[in-house]
Amino acid sequence: MIFPHLDVGTTTLRPIDPLDGAGVHRFLDRHGLAGAVSRDVLTELWASSPGEVAAQFEVAPRDGGPPAGLSGLHRLDLNGGHVQAGVFVDPAAGAETGAAAAALTVNYAFSGWSVRKVYLWTVEQAVGELSGVSEIVRREATLRQFVHDRGELRDLNIFAVYREAWQSIGQDLLQRLSRPRTPC
Repeated sequence: MIFPHLDVGTTTLRPIDPLDGAGVHRFLDRHGLAGAVSRDVLTELWASSPGEVAAQFEVAPRDGGPPAGLSGLHRLDLNGGHVQAGVFVDPAAGAETGAAAAALTVNYAFSGWSVRKVYLWTVEQAVGELSGVSEIVRREATLRQFVHDRGELRDLNIFAVYREAWQSIGQDLLQRLSRPRTPC
């Protein structure tokens, strides 16, 4: 059984009211985090209306500090057995925060719904937040010149994490992310 964790290590997911892509950009901008992803990309990749949002979270430090980003699950299709995840974390918050947010978001999807896979859509070449478990992240498709971003067309890369793979490694990943870091 997959338990619906909302925090791991120094990172927590705090549920918030659903936002569409433009609302996500405003949220990130209000917290000084909008530089990592353009409004164009958010508008095209995120839910087009709050009604498409199945769950949405503020990514924040566990100690109650300011938000480090936003994650969400949208376009839930129980008949097709999939949901789309979006994770936007300020790179300044560190790779560990991004990894924790992505892992918690994927884990939440599998713990909450009977879906067989979680899609991750990105204009990046890899899902960096889940690079520690890259063996379970599968590239499903690349749509060439699909996303308009600040005057240029960019490729859309679609990745997926399957339930069976998550069940075999997801809990171990969450445990690894929970361990205190040793200073160098």
